[in-house]
Amino acid sequence: TEQSFINYYSYGASSAQVKIHQGEFLHNLGFRGEGMQMAIIDVGFGDYLTLPTFDSIRNNNQILGTWDFVHNKVSVNEVNSHGMQCLSIIAANIPGIFVGTAPKTSFYLYKSEDDASEYPVEEQNYATALERADSVGADITSTSLGYTTFDNPAFNYTYADMDGNSTISARAADYAAAKGMLMIIAAGNEGGGSWNYLSTPADADSVLCVGAIDTLGNVASFSGRGPSSDGQIKPSVTAVGQQAIVANQISGLPQPGNGTSFACPNMAGLATCLWQAFPEVSNMDIIGALQESATTFANPNNEGGYGIPDMKKAFVILLKKSYTQQIQQAGCSASINFKVKVGGFATLQLQRKLAGEPDFTSFQTVSPAGEFHAETFSFSDDLSGLAIPTAIQYRVKMDIGSDTSFVFPAVTIDHALPCVSYSFNGSGNWDLAANWLGSIVPPMVLPAGSSIIIDPPTGSECILNTQQEIAKGGLLIVRPGKQLLISGNLIIQP
Repeated sequence: TEQSFINYYSYGASSAQVKIHQGEFLHNLGFRGEGMQMAIIDVGFGDYLTLPTFDSIRNNNQILGTWDFVHNKVSVNEVNSHGMQCLSIIAANIPGIFVGTAPKTSFYLYKSEDDASEYPVEEQNYATALERADSVGADITSTSLGYTTFDNPAFNYTYADMDGNSTISARAADYAAAKGMLMIIAAGNEGGGSWNYLSTPADADSVLCVGAIDTLGNVASFSGRGPSSDGQIKPSVTAVGQQAIVANQISGLPQPGNGTSFACPNMAGLATCLWQAFPEVSNMDIIGALQESATTFANPNNEGGYGIPDMKKAFVILLKKSYTQQIQQAGCSASINFKVKVGGFATLQLQRKLAGEPDFTSFQTVSPAGEFHAETFSFSDDLSGLAIPTAIQYRVKMDIGSDTSFVFPAVTIDHALPCVSYSFNGSGNWDLAANWLGSIVPPMVLPAGSSIIIDPPTGSECILNTQQEIAKGGLLIVRPGKQLLISGNLIIQP
């Protein structure tokens, strides 16, 4: 039966920044961040302990730990609200008013930035925070920090340093990515200014660098431009960061804000939900799927990189990459075996197309049940009534809800040989014609498209006392409960 999804969340003011990526598709399928852990590394999370925006993550114990690497203390609730607003984009859960991109995620909140000054020690704090995040098992980090110049000009970077390997923070980000964490980093807000380009650590080569757009998809003028100085496509992707919806620092209610700082957590939350659906893939697989799903993947540019990711497309990309199949002729049947991730929200259709037919037609429908999981399916299609020679194409189609359908790669079977079945229904030796239906003994080499069925009477047995070869595409079937004893040679071609 076809399903129509009603949105699980009533997003309120944040609706546009979720739906521009079809983020609701993941939420409606049940992927909202459960079981995932994210470290947000920032300058402070002022009043996150009391604002109503975060009552859900407080009540559900989704804040797993905090640390201030600047002052070496546990609390990060004081003073600066920048990190709190980044957190709100992911974790807010005020139904009908403000809902984030991954409200069920669990969080580590780390302060690495000293808002009173700008020195390279803050990059060292950032590296230390990443080491802590890895040690506690965080899956993802969201970083809305960037470095170009410092209070002491002697430490200033140049654009040439934005090569992914020169700065402390970029090297730390790549080390963290090598450990398996999904690194999502803001591109910086230097676009249109004298610097113009992205900031570090967004130049690291194993991270998802996020630029800013408005809810219509226009790149924000302030969004840091690419490429990195070593020629990488930067930003990697874009998300809403111009007039993004964030929590007000006094009331916790939604208000607009600007910056790639807000585009970054928007994308980090959605990436978390995507990875929740496919925990078996790597951090780099998630980055690859997000980029491939984006609007300008075929023609990336220096303003928006690969463009605006589409969560529905990214989901299908990863689903197809996890799909395996073996479809081949087996005697008088086509043997169709495949493994795919499915859940109660999906239907599968087995489809066939004969030579001369204009399109595929479905001959079997499957409605899986349960949570999203990998499952193996096996089916057969009788070929005995088909004229030969003919080419037969098979494929599997998946439907999710009423508006999402896609197909997996088709396989062609060349059905060229007569479909002949030989049935052993006697007792004793193989080479005795009386033991075979119609007294027809199979040829020494059973060709593709033909089958041998072993079905002696109960209490009797079939004894292969000679040599029998089963060519590829042929089929040997021993009926349940029946016996085939081999005193000669049985050769089955793979």
